[in-house]
Order: sequence, then structure tokens, then C-alpha cells
Amino acid sequence: MKRGLCFLLILWVFFSVGCNGSSSGSGTGQPQTLQIGVLLPVTGYSPINGTAQRAAVKLAVEDINAYFADNNSLTRVETIISDTQGEIDEESRLLDTMRDQGLPIVVCSMTSESLALVKSQLDANGTIILNEVSTSPYLSVDDNLFRLVPDDTYSARVMADLLLENGIEHIICYYRDDWWGTALQEELTAAFIAKGGAVIDSIVYSSRAYDIDMDEKVEALNISVTQALDTDRIDADKVAVVLICFEEGIDILKKASAYPILSTVKWYTGDGLGQNDHLLEDDTAAAFAAEVSLSAPLIAEVDSAAYRELRTRLQDETGLAHYAFAPVIYDAVWLAALTLEEAGSTTDSALLKTMLLAEAAEYEAVTGIIDFNGAGDRSTCAYDFWAVEFTNGAYQWVKVVEGYFSASAAPAQPSASYSVPVTPAGTTILPEPTEGEFLGAINR
Repeated sequence: MKRGLCFLLILWVFFSVGCNGSSSGSGTGQPQTLQIGVLLPVTGYSPINGTAQRAAVKLAVEDINAYFADNNSLTRVETIISDTQGEIDEESRLLDTMRDQGLPIVVCSMTSESLALVKSQLDANGTIILNEVSTSPYLSVDDNLFRLVPDDTYSARVMADLLLENGIEHIICYYRDDWWGTALQEELTAAFIAKGGAVIDSIVYSSRAYDIDMDEKVEALNISVTQALDTDRIDADKVAVVLICFEEGIDILKKASAYPILSTVKWYTGDGLGQNDHLLEDDTAAAFAAEVSLSAPLIAEVDSAAYRELRTRLQDETGLAHYAFAPVIYDAVWLAALTLEEAGSTTDSALLKTMLLAEAAEYEAVTGIIDFNGAGDRSTCAYDFWAVEFTNGAYQWVKVVEGYFSASAAPAQPSASYSVPVTPAGTTILPEPTEGEFLGAINR
């Protein structure tokens, strides 16, 4: 009788430990540390605020480990942060390094163009990539890349809606020719025309050598606005310039400030320049931005105690103003940790993707519901519009439209017409720089 009871007790202990300890390190199981790779532009040139993102990662790790401790779990998480310096060569090298270190999930703060350049590498590595800033629809394909922001098929339609609500009937697009800028310009143009607006002109500049012909391109913009207002007799309050750029937009704004007629129309921009602190530090560019009410759409703040608390902690940690993508990368680290805890020793990318989607459906994200579409992109969200204003003796980004959302703007699925073009050998195709771009890069 005692032998039977002992046998049942052994079985109970075996199954209890097997279910509760082996995969998550909780209860009476063995301690385990989950490692998450993180790539950030901590130094160097990048449109991404690496300081804010790094602080958000740090706070996420603190909160995740506190969560595990509160639930009597022996699991802990740590991040392996590497500085990409905003350079594609370094981003590519570090992706391979993290693959060689056996990190199955990497939180990768990279632009759409950078992701496009390493697309074939990501596919070959099999690593699950979580990204919080890339929005190009060209990357909306079923792969191992999961983006915690919607692609620009959605944000472009939201921008078109707001432009028309603000009385804008005619736009002139001034945009960079990379994967993000070109796609956003295409989507915005299509959405604006479909809703009854008109595109007067589209002026494209080289993302690699924007400074070579900046004077010429800004002069072309001046001619387009002059034509619209003086020749075509369109009211200035019905015309807007849409500047789709990264930090080079600061120089463009400075050049534009020399043309009086360019300050008579409103200006809009994308999330590539929105909330950029360097813009505020340049008096000429900031003054012009304030004069033309330059505004940008960014993923909306959430009206919750958790979001407000995180925002305060981030500002205390960095001393910086709010950066909309910081709470998004905070959620990305949480999602990676919860997925790895559930996965245990599993490294199979297909199984990890399934677990990631399951965790996303259950996770109470600080940025709101994360519902991935078929391409692994966040399916929808609301947007805040931020504008440059002179407030309390300084130029600041101020929220001027809160929680803007249009149900009609949300695409049901990513556009089927978009795919990443590759050569037969699997190398991503990107345009070669012209001789002028090449010489300009050398001079810089």
C-alpha cells in the first residue's frame, strides 16, 4: 500500500515539474535566463531616437523581471543590445552575429530601407524580427518580420482624410526616393485622389545624395506653389506641401524659408521627421516649421494609466520629450519575452511564429491592441498629429490632433501588389547610385 502511494506521489511530482518547470523556469523548476537581441542606433546618424528606444528597452526588462518574480517564476530576461551606429553594414553584421549567438528573436530598430537591404539575409537566417518603426508597404509580405506599427497603406489614408478635413484640396509632394518615401508618396497620392483631392506636383530627391541638387529641388517647389497660387488662382488655404523625409528635412525647411510664398501654405510631413529634436534646435528650420504649422502623424498615445506611467518614467530616464515609438519598442521586448518563455527550448521559427501570434492576442500591450495581419504587421491603430509650435519661450512638438482614426481608412489586408523584388540569386534589388550621388557621398 505504501509502495503504491509512493509511486503515485512520484508520478504527481514528475508531471507537476514537467508541466510547470521545464519550459518556463517557474515553480520548482530550474532557473533560466531568456536572452533577447536588440539592435539600436545608439550612436551615428539615424531618424530613430536611439536614446529613447534604449531607455524603453531597459524599463521593459525591469518590468518583465518584476512580473516573473511576482508570479513565482524562476525565469528572468536579459537583452543583448548592440549599437548599429545607423549604418547598414553594421546592421547586417550584427544580425549575423546574433544568429550565431543562437538568439531566436531580435528586436530590430531599423528603417524600411535598411530592412529591405538585408531582406534576403533575414530570410536566410530564420530569426524572428520584431520592428517598431518600419512602415513601408513594400515589406508587407509573409515572412519572419513582425512590425508593431501598421504599414503606410493605412497611415496614408489617415493623412488623406485629415488633409481634406482641414480644407486642403491640392497637395505637392516633396519626397525621398527610398523604400519608405516612395511607398508613402504612392499611397498618399492614391488615397488623396480617390477621396477627391488633386496632386499638383511630385518632386523627388535622392535619399543618398539629397544635398547635391537641394537648391534646384526647392526652387522647383517654389515654382509649383507659385503656379498654383498666382496662375491657377487656388486659395492658399486649400494647398499644402507634403514633405516626406528624414532628418535632411531640416535643411530642406531652411532652404524653403528663403522663399516667401512657401510660407503661405500649410506643410505636413511623415513620421520620419515627426518629433525630431534636432529640428527644434535649428532656429531657422524650427521658425519656418512653426510658421507653416508643420505637422506629422505618429502612433497615438493610449489613454491609460499604464501608458501615462511609462511615458513619465521614460522622460525621467532620458530627460527628453515624448517619443511615440518608445512605448512600441517597450511592447516589442515584452512580446519577445513572453514568446520565449512559452517556447522553452524551442528554436523552430515556424513554431515561434505561431507562439508569437498567440501571445500577441493575449498580451495587454501598453500601446493598445496588437492584431497582426497576414503580413505580420499591426493591422490598425489611431494616430496623433504633432506640430511644431513656439511655446513657453521655445520650439516644441505639440499634439494638435488626438487619437485620429478612420475606420474607412483601414485596409483589410496588405496590398497584394507589393512584394520585395529579388534577383534569381536571392539578392534584393535596389537602385544603384548615380555618378552625382556617388561623388556627393565621397565629398561628404
